[in-house]
Amino acid sequence: MKFILLIALVLSSYSHASVKAIYGEDDRLEYSEVSLEYKRLGDATGAMIAKSKLSLQGTSYYFSTKTLGEELMGNQFRNGYLCSDEAFHSQQTLSTCSGFLVSSNRLLTAGHCITGKKACSNYLWSFGLSESKMREGKIHRDSVYSCKRVIKRSSGKRDYALIELDRSVVGVTPLRISKKSLKKGEKLFTIGHPSNLPLKFAMNGRVQEISGESFKTSLDTFAGNSGSPVLLTKSREVVGILVRGSLDYVKDLSRGCFVANRCERVRSNADCMGESVFNLEYLK
Repeated sequence: MKFILLIALVLSSYSHASVKAIYGEDDRLEYSEVSLEYKRLGDATGAMIAKSKLSLQGTSYYFSTKTLGEELMGNQFRNGYLCSDEAFHSQQTLSTCSGFLVSSNRLLTAGHCITGKKACSNYLWSFGLSESKMREGKIHRDSVYSCKRVIKRSSGKRDYALIELDRSVVGVTPLRISKKSLKKGEKLFTIGHPSNLPLKFAMNGRVQEISGESFKTSLDTFAGNSGSPVLLTKSREVVGILVRGSLDYVKDLSRGCFVANRCERVRSNADCMGESVFNLEYLK
């Protein structure tokens, strides 16, 4: 995305999202594995889905997509498939980016996900899209929303888009935006669709570095998490939007397949540089 040296390594099917990585242990959890309080936050987190992947038949949108293990990874010089023992290998992929409700009919996401009117009209949104819902192969049309208009958008350092949906999302509580200043070392988590998978909760991250309008974290995120809300563990309030990060997957040359890029800690090199978040203190 923003880093030219990384573009050739981005997963070819994840063109909207910046690369990410795993730091320490893989802390991603399923919707079914979290408490009711966290589930409610997940219900306000949206999956951005290309209209071309959905087929409206009667009262539902149907889809048939590849599993993560069936997705071709890498680039023209080095490509292949995910190793069969990697997490979520057999789960379906569907979405392109993530986002979250800030009111009943308004949603925040990354600016590089919604680039203008065309992207607004070409994508649909569904909320709380868990692994169990994905297994059904369909989404009721009442749970699918379109983008009515782009209210405000920015790219670069302030990478965000505020959109209005075609109608209110009923029965879901929008996420709260934090009003406090962020501090280095604070604990964080995020919710979204890593590698375009069903909804996941990435726990146990921390603020690693604060630099102007953005900050870096050690959250376990991937392409598809772009637009995800980044929340304070203590207050459950949103402090930022996930926008870019380190390399997602690397090829295990001894096995001939791809594995998640694992980093012991955030470092200065490109492969483990931390996950970048737009700081909502600068949202204007």
